[in-house]
Amino acid sequence: MNIKKKFSITFFSLIFIFILLYVFGMQDVYAVEKEITYNGITTTMPEIIENDDSEDPEKPKSSNSKLKSNLAIVQPVGATYGMQISVSDLINNYESEDAYVGIDVSKWQGNIDWKAVKDSGVKYVMIRCGFRGYGSNGTIVQDEYFNANMKGALENGLYVGVYFFSTAITEEEAIQEAAFVLECCKEYDVKYPIVYDFEYFGEHFDAESGNPYRTNGLTSEQINKNAKAFLGYIRSNSSYKTMLYGSEHYLNTIWNVDSFTSQNDIWLAHYPSMITGNKTSYNGTYQMWQCTDAGQVPGINTLVDLNFDYKYYEFLEKKDSFLDVKKDMWFYEPVEYCKENEIILGYGETREYFKPNEKITRGMFVTILHRMAGSPTVDASLAKNFPDVQDSEYYAEAVKWASSVGVVNGFGDGTFGPNKSILRQDLVVMFRNYVEKVLGKDVSVVDDKCLLNFEDYHKIESYAFEFVQWAVENKVITGKEGKYIDPLGTATRAETASIIHKYIINSEKDVYDNGFKVKGKLNISKINLDCNILEETTEASLAVAPGILTISKCDSILNTVEDLNVSGTNAVIMGHNYKNGEDFSNLKDLAVGDNISLTDSSGNTVQYTIYQTYYTDTTDVSHIERELDINTREITLVTSSDDGSQRLIILAKDK
Repeated sequence: MNIKKKFSITFFSLIFIFILLYVFGMQDVYAVEKEITYNGITTTMPEIIENDDSEDPEKPKSSNSKLKSNLAIVQPVGATYGMQISVSDLINNYESEDAYVGIDVSKWQGNIDWKAVKDSGVKYVMIRCGFRGYGSNGTIVQDEYFNANMKGALENGLYVGVYFFSTAITEEEAIQEAAFVLECCKEYDVKYPIVYDFEYFGEHFDAESGNPYRTNGLTSEQINKNAKAFLGYIRSNSSYKTMLYGSEHYLNTIWNVDSFTSQNDIWLAHYPSMITGNKTSYNGTYQMWQCTDAGQVPGINTLVDLNFDYKYYEFLEKKDSFLDVKKDMWFYEPVEYCKENEIILGYGETREYFKPNEKITRGMFVTILHRMAGSPTVDASLAKNFPDVQDSEYYAEAVKWASSVGVVNGFGDGTFGPNKSILRQDLVVMFRNYVEKVLGKDVSVVDDKCLLNFEDYHKIESYAFEFVQWAVENKVITGKEGKYIDPLGTATRAETASIIHKYIINSEKDVYDNGFKVKGKLNISKINLDCNILEETTEASLAVAPGILTISKCDSILNTVEDLNVSGTNAVIMGHNYKNGEDFSNLKDLAVGDNISLTDSSGNTVQYTIYQTYYTDTTDVSHIERELDINTREITLVTSSDDGSQRLIILAKDK
């Protein structure tokens, strides 16, 4: 091969290689629409570049070697350098059910072993997707480690949020930054918020380039406008939560915090010299606390920021519950039931709050009944036109429906009072009307003396008296402290959920017409088991539903007690294994740590946790003949193995 030919091949090969390097090297730099309009502002997107850290505000001043100082060029104003602490110490000493530990990272943490991070106990990570340079041009730069960090964190089961380090000096620039962030995030499952991070605009800043920081002299008013433009654009163009980052100093002096908190959460940066708990001395509102910039985390070779989250992790882990409803609250089960069946919905952008103590209005309750009925259409010819119910209100259709079917009549002056808090006796009146006129149930009262056990029964107004009798007789309401009806009091959302749940639980006792008495209800969500428990255990009863073999009492073996969920008892519940994928045939899929819910005949639900499962001979009755501590409650589930040669025994204790 001659020299000229060799040179041509070499030259074009090099050109081809450079093209490949350019294409693949730039694949993570996102293309955003050239022109963007938001809130009356139109801006043209600037060039977005990658791998330029010359004006990165978070660039460390010192070496990034293992556990050397990670001091950035700018620090949150008012922050001191944080306490050096390992993530394991932070988790072991201060993490709780209300405060979970996470980290935030950028390219300056280098290559991260995300499995090691996950194994250390870290729950979530806030990842920088980019920044705007501090030079006069204010170039938007993608964090070159963003994609690797996102993929690594998500693949290892960590929740992720995203932050952008802004040096915007106008709303137009803030909108550009927000558009860039959304483009970065669109391929990823971002559960935590998108964060606006703005940290420095002082007058005496020496940048490495020798140029003044571009935000010098920016007014507080403009800073707030820029943040609102960024966060507003994110919310308007996505379903992400939004968050404002700030030091204690900034939150107290620069940010108009009250104007942000209705739509955004707050990420507080505050580094005490000594961490002594999972909350800091700052007395403002915040949902996340960056407690140090000197954390030590396995899998990361630099110091890293550590954070406490008070809102997101618990909600994401619970998945089907509310942030303000805990498992140990008396209304947990009713609220969960109403949520799962879309009877009572939550508040917030993702309906993460239930607000259990908020009063129910008449409009709210009628809306709930309309929803329970399947949101039927209204026969307008039968509906009443209340002058205080406007067609534009959320409850308008429900009120028309309720009046058309006889559930509500309104007040004597012709109004409905949709925004008035509903009285407990009026709630019962509407609910019994619903049961009778919509569900077609018999609502006659058998025991007309059932109210005499309540000290305030005489306060029930005459029009509601028979309705309240029905509710008490059918255990729809059991009274406050067992002795007060409180008919003229107002009902809360939690009380409303409880009333609905009690009625549904008790009415399901009528499902079987075979003469067997229903003792309660069994629910195991893991295997989709939700069925009645019958009092007798016979071939006939077991063909219909699981039955109680016996209830063993701790001080007297095989002495049957009156009800389930009683301290010092072991309810032994037996059911056939039909090997059809239903009922007790799926008990074999349960494991230690799984939960079982047991509802007694009064509608009270107790959650039990499995602590042992085993197979035994069909003649073994030790699971029945076992004594318990007087203060514990246990249940035992019994069925046969698939081949019928053994018994499967599952033991569970009250949580």
